[in-house]
Amino acid sequence: MKKALIISDSVPGHFNQSIGICMLLSEEIEMEFSIVEMKWKVKVLRSLFKIIGRKLCNNLSKKKSKWILRFFDKINVEGFDFLVAAGGNTFPINAALSKLYGIPNIQLGSPRGISSELFNAHLTAEKYSDASNNIVYEITPNRYSPKNCINNDISSDKILFLFGGEGMGYFYSKNDINHIIQSLNNLTNKLDKEIICVTSRRSNKDHEITLRNNLSNLCCDSIWFHAGGKNADLKKLFSMSECIYVTEDSAMMISESISSGKQVTTIYPANFKCPERYTKQINSYLDKGFIQRSEIGQDLRINSSNSQNQDIEISRSRLRKSILENLKYH
Repeated sequence: MKKALIISDSVPGHFNQSIGICMLLSEEIEMEFSIVEMKWKVKVLRSLFKIIGRKLCNNLSKKKSKWILRFFDKINVEGFDFLVAAGGNTFPINAALSKLYGIPNIQLGSPRGISSELFNAHLTAEKYSDASNNIVYEITPNRYSPKNCINNDISSDKILFLFGGEGMGYFYSKNDINHIIQSLNNLTNKLDKEIICVTSRRSNKDHEITLRNNLSNLCCDSIWFHAGGKNADLKKLFSMSECIYVTEDSAMMISESISSGKQVTTIYPANFKCPERYTKQINSYLDKGFIQRSEIGQDLRINSSNSQNQDIEISRSRLRKSILENLKYH
């Protein structure tokens, strides 16, 4: 039994990626994981600590590792076989703990100047280093897979709409929301299907109210964040849905949708300006056939297409194999 310690920066998208990696590895090796939150000792100095911590990662030694760890509350790594972390703030502490205690480690996220060689497996969306430590994934790691999103006891006859909000250079106007409503109503009326709508913490409250009041054929399983909706059981909602529509502002929502194995269409406004690396990621999903894209205002449709389940599972298997080889657990 292997034991992994996830170092969390309290950003949900980040520790969900870490959990996704642990779930992926658990399909091959017997393991369990625990989560610990990294905490700055002096919060008002954390901006300074971030800068110093990254500089100390250059030619990292045990002495420098001890200095890095002084910035944080103590984390006990005794009894754990490897560390997992995601997000820019976790790079120094993950590297320092691994260096000081000789524990293999996995890191997710763009390095921003920190060497991939400080991690047994450094997982990124694009190649940053020629080192074998830098492993490029095709789908952002997450909790889901085609296998765990199938439920033979549930009819997959709904349409799922995941609505995010402002972020990654995307912004939704009132007209955009009205066009989304019209397109979804036309689709569900034509196909005689219910729609499950899920909003998030980033969703504009007024936009959520407009969606809730004007979407027809709403399923009772819809979740409205600003109306007290709890965290969605996406595994259940994925299993209930024939296809998924998701606003393009959230990399995690898109990767989770793709990993369900269902047909995914991303919805985007006419005007947006996202980072180049994000454009590359979206285009990569598009080129591999993992998603379709639809500009807001266009008619939405369900295309009859071959299932991507096999390609998704192959991608997951390839990633799992690379990580385990770098951890020397093969």
